[in-house]
Amino acid sequence: QVNLLTGQKGIGKRAMVHYIAQWLFCSEKENLLSPCQKCSHCLKAQNQSWVDFIEISSSQTNENLKIEQFRNLKETLGFGAFESPFKIIHIHNAEQLTTQAANSILKLLEEPPPGWLFFVTTHDATLLLTTIVSRCQVVRLSPFSVAQIEKILEAHNTPKERLSVSAKLSQGSYEKAIKLCSQECWEIRNKFFKSLENPQNEMNALIDQCAKTPVFFELILDLSENIVEDIITGSNINYDYKNTILKLSKNAEYKLGSLDAVQRFFLELGERIFKARYELETPVNKKLLIQEVLTPWVQLA
Repeated sequence: QVNLLTGQKGIGKRAMVHYIAQWLFCSEKENLLSPCQKCSHCLKAQNQSWVDFIEISSSQTNENLKIEQFRNLKETLGFGAFESPFKIIHIHNAEQLTTQAANSILKLLEEPPPGWLFFVTTHDATLLLTTIVSRCQVVRLSPFSVAQIEKILEAHNTPKERLSVSAKLSQGSYEKAIKLCSQECWEIRNKFFKSLENPQNEMNALIDQCAKTPVFFELILDLSENIVEDIITGSNINYDYKNTILKLSKNAEYKLGSLDAVQRFFLELGERIFKARYELETPVNKKLLIQEVLTPWVQLA
């Protein structure tokens, strides 16, 4: 059986696979809906010393999954699990599969050996070969609600002044929410809003910093998208900077001449931000991409 888990980044797809694997391996689960956390199999899972669990993933962000990584797996064909009912294989961030690697495992996914279970995870199934998706049972994981994210952040002792804003900015991703609450990200956010107040003087330095640090740019994309949403829908996600956003909106109306023109401007900017996320995962001149996304803010100065 092959299961494809999809859903946006940071909602726990990998953690879900680990949890299911631990539950399947647990030797005391007969009357339990969750792993016992005490048996030898559960303890091995907690220590990441799995015997019958194989995870294939890239060692670095945006690095491809190559055909060589699947050769060792194929060499074990004919061998079942050693001490568990199943042998579980997790292909993590499957959108990073090269075409060669993807084609090399089609037969394996179509007819898994007896006792083998495959889990494939990706944030976007459209980035996979259709021949892979067609061989999978697709399960889409929903994002967390704002209330759920707030509870998670409270458990991490998040400062109150950051909790609600970070939960709304996270777009249902608990990993993103936790990252947003960090001192580093909070400072980046403050710096970005400061640059919006004086973009002609501040934006070049921001572009240079984004070009050097991809994670920084991803955060700026998130913030830009949230600001666009605030202006178009009045969602008030960034309520602590509502005066800055109101000023941006008024500047846009003054520069562009009408509310319809303002809406078109920000809708087009939102579409450009959306496309930029995908372009970040391709060989692209990142500085030019950053300039395309951030230059519209300068036009409103």
